[in-house]
Amino acid sequence: MQISSDDAALFFKLMPALQVFANRQLQIIKKLDNVEQYQKISNEQRVKLRNAVYKRPELIDGFVQKNPSGFTTEELEIVSGWKNFIAGDFYIERILKKHAIFVGDNKVFAVLALTEPFRQVLGGMPLPMYIKTVLLPFKGKIIYDGLIEGYNIYFGGGVSTSM
Repeated sequence: MQISSDDAALFFKLMPALQVFANRQLQIIKKLDNVEQYQKISNEQRVKLRNAVYKRPELIDGFVQKNPSGFTTEELEIVSGWKNFIAGDFYIERILKKHAIFVGDNKVFAVLALTEPFRQVLGGMPLPMYIKTVLLPFKGKIIYDGLIEGYNIYFGGGVSTSM
């Protein structure tokens, strides 16, 4: 299951604005000054920018304090909550009706997809699947940040059963 289309639209309003703000501070991607330009960059560039933001979470505070996009208090609270991100490697253990089960660092997370169901996002790859992503709080739920980096690892039936 994924978040509502309204919530997905909100996420895709907030995240690019944060990323563009961070890029202005860090100058990682040249000629990236607005959300329209962000929409045109590659996923590899987005991953690079995302990783830089989570290495410097104080950028989130700076974005919230300066509010360069003129967001509402509620929208800024959502972005501020992203300081509680969990970045790393996860196993996607299974996909249920309401959420996908992500396992990482001996913790289990019920994660919602954004605009497409996880089966579609993962391209039908067999589970469990080992990935790198960032989990974010969003309106009382857990989502991922829209970017999943897969590892070219396949697990046999024994691993699947033990999980």
